[in-house]
Amino acid sequence: MTRRAFLTGGTLPDPRSSSPTAARLPAVSADCLALQGVTCMVCRDACPEDAIRFRPRLGGLFVPEIDAVACTRCGDCLSACPAEALVPGETSREDVDA
Repeated sequence: MTRRAFLTGGTLPDPRSSSPTAARLPAVSADCLALQGVTCMVCRDACPEDAIRFRPRLGGLFVPEIDAVACTRCGDCLSACPAEALVPGETSREDVDA
């Protein structure tokens, strides 16, 4: 099974779908170093589509945000994360932004 097939549940997302979150997006777990106060942007640097951005929080560090439209579900971010904090899963934009 290819990495793309694993991340997308075996099928590619329907490009005619109006919902950008209909396909499986990587989700950021609580193990993320950025969420624990450590400055780490390895996943952003590994993403060939620039689909991961780090948004500043008021009074805190930058937190990862995955752009559902730009993300191709290639999995490059999953293998680059030193904390293995990115996991494949079906999420909504609100879950990623939280």
